Amino acid sequence: MKPLQYNLNDFSNIDSLFKELGKIEVFEQLVRRAEEITYKNFQKTIHCYYPGKNFPPISVTGTWCALNCKHCEKHYLKHMISAPTPSKLFEICLKLYEKGAKGVLISGGNTKNGYVLLENFIDVLKRVKHETNLIINVHTGLIPLKLAKQLAKTEIDYASIDIVGDTSTIKEIYQIEKTPKDYQTALKTLEEAGVKGISPHICIGLHYGKIKHELNALKIISTITPSTIVLIALKPTPKTSMQNISPPSPQTIATITAITRILFPKTPIALGCMIPGGKQKTETELLAVKAGINKLTTPTRLTQKQLQKQKYTLKYHETCCVIQP
Repeated sequence: MKPLQYNLNDFSNIDSLFKELGKIEVFEQLVRRAEEITYKNFQKTIHCYYPGKNFPPISVTGTWCALNCKHCEKHYLKHMISAPTPSKLFEICLKLYEKGAKGVLISGGNTKNGYVLLENFIDVLKRVKHETNLIINVHTGLIPLKLAKQLAKTEIDYASIDIVGDTSTIKEIYQIEKTPKDYQTALKTLEEAGVKGISPHICIGLHYGKIKHELNALKIISTITPSTIVLIALKPTPKTSMQNISPPSPQTIATITAITRILFPKTPIALGCMIPGGKQKTETELLAVKAGINKLTTPTRLTQKQLQKQKYTLKYHETCCVIQP
């Protein structure tokens, strides 16, 4: 087999790779090349992130969400700090700051148009940035231009946005009438508005555990200059419609990781907090590092021990993984 050739500026043959992903020789070539690129640009340093109480998620909509995405069904909103009013958000942020927190993730439920309701929180975000040194990362969704411009003026540090590259996946999983073009538009909107630290997320296996949208999502991301690319993976969640779906395998996650690294050789790539757990987590983490990850979120102890044995330097941070070290 001829060596696989991919680079950031050439997506012309990436679609054909779908048919080849299951072949072990393709996997080995991708990982080998990704590993070489990573060593060249990032050496053997892995940044380990532990957000926890020093970088908690806050929902500006409480447990409300207009959507009912099959892999979530509002489950994860229940585990965020609820701040449904501007005054409550400021109160929470101030208390966190006084207790020594590093920053916050501002998130929440989405409207039927697929974006987080941030309009009423612009002034308070600006106030938090001016009166504290908290790092702010905001989940935006398919943000409209007017809101993006307002968000940029708050001087938040990072903007995180999920990117989906297939219309049927958007319709079946998110259950909204949007297309990949809408996600590309949202990315460009954030960039053109001047929002800093744009960090696209891709959920590997979002389409019922299968690879379907991921490569096109990478095409979409290539239209901007991302701060960090965050790779997560479908994690079958109890009491949701997808609780019995088989998640993508560690090899599948590593394959998409390797392609991401090849296409984005100098961009930090993080393995986010949302990945399958249990015994698979360590295997996923170790393969992902080999395939190009240079940021890990809450890696297992075994992962850390194995990486240290392999002479990696581990650096630790009490923040969200999009934050640059």
